[in-house]
Amino acid sequence: MIKSRVFRVMFRFINACAALVIILLSICVGYFFIVVAPRNQAAQRQEDLFLTLKGPARRVAIFDAATRIIEAQYYDHSFAGLNWPLLRAQSRVRAEQAEDDFHLYWDVLVPLGMAFPVSHMGFTMPFASPVLSVSRNVKSEATHDCEFDQGGVTLASIQRKTGRFLMVAEVTPESPAAQAGVVPGWPVQVYSAQHDGGSLKNTITVRPLNPVQQHDFGVTGEGATVPAPRDNIHKKQQTSPPSLTLTFRLSCHVPRALFENRRLPDGPLYIRFDKFNVLETNKVAAALRAADRRGVIIDLRFNSGGYPALLLNQIMPRGAELYREKRSSGLRVVRADYWTHRYTGKIVVLIGPASTSAAEVVPWVLQHAGKAILVGRPTGGAVLGAGFFPLPDGGVAEVAVADIEMLDGSHLEGKGVRPDVEIYPAPEDVRSGKDAALEAAIHALGF
Repeated sequence: MIKSRVFRVMFRFINACAALVIILLSICVGYFFIVVAPRNQAAQRQEDLFLTLKGPARRVAIFDAATRIIEAQYYDHSFAGLNWPLLRAQSRVRAEQAEDDFHLYWDVLVPLGMAFPVSHMGFTMPFASPVLSVSRNVKSEATHDCEFDQGGVTLASIQRKTGRFLMVAEVTPESPAAQAGVVPGWPVQVYSAQHDGGSLKNTITVRPLNPVQQHDFGVTGEGATVPAPRDNIHKKQQTSPPSLTLTFRLSCHVPRALFENRRLPDGPLYIRFDKFNVLETNKVAAALRAADRRGVIIDLRFNSGGYPALLLNQIMPRGAELYREKRSSGLRVVRADYWTHRYTGKIVVLIGPASTSAAEVVPWVLQHAGKAILVGRPTGGAVLGAGFFPLPDGGVAEVAVADIEMLDGSHLEGKGVRPDVEIYPAPEDVRSGKDAALEAAIHALGF
């Protein structure tokens, strides 16, 4: 009798589960045919229609798609600090007048992104087109097989309250730029691109600054000359030489690896990674597990961001609040997970103007938690959550989709992160390949 009753209960439970599965499957199938399939068909019709467009109609279609993405995804629906209707209307006229796709991106869409009072707003042409956009980092990320050499100069767009500025972030030793005396920290006054014999020729004009001016420009975006109260900044004023102009052709070469891990001679472990993605941060986690008490130097000077918690999970206490993320759907507190192995040794983080987004959030959190010493130069100040959305021609729109707030209520957007030890390399250091910031990091760990 009891067995029979148990059997009936189990039979009813199985029937109920089967009915629930059937209902859920029916809902999924219905959703696909009622919503997903028509949406895909409409998108396909739009793609087919776009392929038939030529000349101004094609360029206006690309522009309209870009502005629709902005209006749907931009985190600030009020467009504070911007007359969006006027900007959109004026830019649309220029889009219709653009002579080709190159000039549509270079003369219309890139300036449109730069007009926003925040970072993470920009456009990149399809990789087949010989052009780079410069909204955040002039280096192309369109392919993993190729990157563009710009005469040994890495440019970064720094976001400050006074606006957005292009800066020489790093200079490759023994490159044409290094031999010309270009130093990281100099502002770019002119950046232009033009077709020349089927390739892209770029011209940059940089303004030489002395270390004091480099500091002031990096912090405020202005070339002030008032000495800053930092021990390693020369307070003696020097007369800056005239602006320097460099012209070079962009050439494609194999990019360097996104991850580097090596033991410095008789010293700490050195880790460099250039993207906060799962693949690279898993390598960082493995390196941290193998680290010892001699300490770790984490180099974020070329890191363009990603998801900060992927590294903070390896260092911060379990369940610790890290930062807040504000989207149109509400405010979310990001916490460290409970399962990851923690590194508890000494840490120095190398930062600079090409450190953006997650590469700014992580140093701030570690600095304020007393977990790390920061060495280098102020970061880019581009600290918003970004989304990447396809355009009909194969280009990409980058849109700020979330505001990032630190635990003390402050915002790094437009400010960046200040290092504990500021280092401004001299021209002779750049030419010889001496890494003054890395030497200062080693010293900060007691070596």
